[in-house]
Amino acid sequence: MDPDSIWQMLVLLLCLLFSAFFSASETALMSLNKIRIRQLVDEGAPRARLLLQMLEDPQRLLSTILVGNNVVNIAASALATSIAIQLAGSAGVGIATGIMTLVVLVFAEITPKSMATARADQVALLVARPINALTCLLRPLVFLLSGIARLMMRLMGGSDQEKPNVTEEALRTMMDVSQEEGVLEQEEHRLLENVFAFGDTQVCDIMVGRIDVVCIEVSSTYEEIRQTFQEERVSRMPVYEDRVDNTIGVLHIKDFFLYADDPASFDLRQHMRKPYYTIESKRIADLFEEMRARRQQLAIVIDEYGGMAGIITMQDIVEVIFGDISDEDDDQNEIVRQVSPDEYWVEGTLRLTELNDLMQVNIDSEDFETIGGLITGELGRLPRQGDKLAVEGIFCQVLEADRNRISLLSISRKAHTVAAQGQNDMQAVSS
Repeated sequence: MDPDSIWQMLVLLLCLLFSAFFSASETALMSLNKIRIRQLVDEGAPRARLLLQMLEDPQRLLSTILVGNNVVNIAASALATSIAIQLAGSAGVGIATGIMTLVVLVFAEITPKSMATARADQVALLVARPINALTCLLRPLVFLLSGIARLMMRLMGGSDQEKPNVTEEALRTMMDVSQEEGVLEQEEHRLLENVFAFGDTQVCDIMVGRIDVVCIEVSSTYEEIRQTFQEERVSRMPVYEDRVDNTIGVLHIKDFFLYADDPASFDLRQHMRKPYYTIESKRIADLFEEMRARRQQLAIVIDEYGGMAGIITMQDIVEVIFGDISDEDDDQNEIVRQVSPDEYWVEGTLRLTELNDLMQVNIDSEDFETIGGLITGELGRLPRQGDKLAVEGIFCQVLEADRNRISLLSISRKAHTVAAQGQNDMQAVSS
């Protein structure tokens, strides 16, 4: 073998090494995301910040690697063909093609990529500097080729917009897998799920409906207000004039009981606070920020006609994440009470989302938010005590209905008859 052939073989081996280098670099760098790289930065890994900078433009990085890899692969094929022709004549072309295909696949593709997949962090940190230097060196060529690639993508109807590294769906999947593998406890998983729900929930989903709001008329006497606070056990009450839709203020229990003058001369207008208004369609995440900035604890919810749709408190918003928060002043009657392994007594205001969690079902309605509203809609008339209905495999029986709405009902997974002695307990739950 002449010296030229020896040099050609040495260069061929060098090209194969570079091909393996580029293949490993591509796999390692494209396997990492910004979250993992930021973890490496926090851990103080060398060249981690350089990696983070390089992945700010992943398209340019990938183009650089592909240009380098294709150049060395083409060069290796040309050299192998030249050597084969020198050794075997015209038959060497076919021999070189077969041998190079096998060599490139095994030693320049499969093996380095498999190793890079198993040790993505280490390989990425190792190749960061040389790949970054090559990116700077090939910048003009990469810029030209990337521009052509983007143009071709647009012509074929594709998009060159970079997609986010992490999506909400991916995070939810990570949470589910983490819980299944024991990384997250059930309560931690529930809190994280509630955080996602927090961003999607609107005011109308969690507000206290108008019919359940405790209001006070502006002309009410001191004794009437005191009695209302004592009976209803609320800390704030909207104040209206003439009609509930005309809300003119909010009375705080602290402001009321700080009044030390003659009760007969009490003027509610002098002690109520200016109301804070919001709309039904506002996201509670936005409302939370607004109320926190303005130091508001209660907001009057206005419907599309300008009337009062209900109220929402800061506690209502926080409970979306942490669940019900009760204190010593809260009514101890439960909205849900289990009376047997298969039966629950619930108030008509129980939301469908809560019912789904309770009964492990998937009842969805575009028209109603509560089980009471859904049953009323299914009946097509005002509910009456004793009405029975099956909804999505859940059997419901109205136990109490007053003021044209369901106040208490029984739900179970199978048809049943409410026990006679339940009447006394029913009164205890609904009183």
